[in-house]
Amino acid sequence: MNKSYSNTPLPAVVIGYKMPARYAPDSYPLDMASNILAGGESSLLYQSLVYKDRIAVEAGGFGYFTEDPNLFWAYAIMNQGHTAAEGEQSVVNVLEDLKAKAVDSKELEKARNQEISGFILGRETDQEKGDAIGAATVLGKDPHMVNTELDRYLKVTADDVQRVARQYFTKQQSTVLLITPAASGK
Repeated sequence: MNKSYSNTPLPAVVIGYKMPARYAPDSYPLDMASNILAGGESSLLYQSLVYKDRIAVEAGGFGYFTEDPNLFWAYAIMNQGHTAAEGEQSVVNVLEDLKAKAVDSKELEKARNQEISGFILGRETDQEKGDAIGAATVLGKDPHMVNTELDRYLKVTADDVQRVARQYFTKQQSTVLLITPAASGK
């Protein structure tokens, strides 16, 4: 789908890839892939599109893990002179690289550290602990998962990340939105 918007100053692309629900076995390596691909300015998408190629002013994404299957979102807001279609191809190229090559051990370790940090910082208060138990109970159907979920992340290997990338980051699993600024004078 390609849309033109008069209030959009720069072209952009958003790609949604279908993923399984939270607590599904593949959700753990997909969440790690999400961190590697889109976890801040050191992520693969940001490094490739913003720093290296300089075709985008912003690039990123996130895995939206919920009770039901949902989406991993990848996006790029393009620099002037670059098109949304060019952004789409560049995002797809980064995902294809993840599918073709094993994840670098430093990238995997960084993603693991982000998960550990998230678990520690996300359970400091009684409210956060209760939320974690509630999510494990309601979404995961097992309150004891609150104590074992981190271990599931730490067991994810580079091969697991590559396997889920190949399975889920495909054209058949995606929906693409290209956003282009309306022509001036309209």
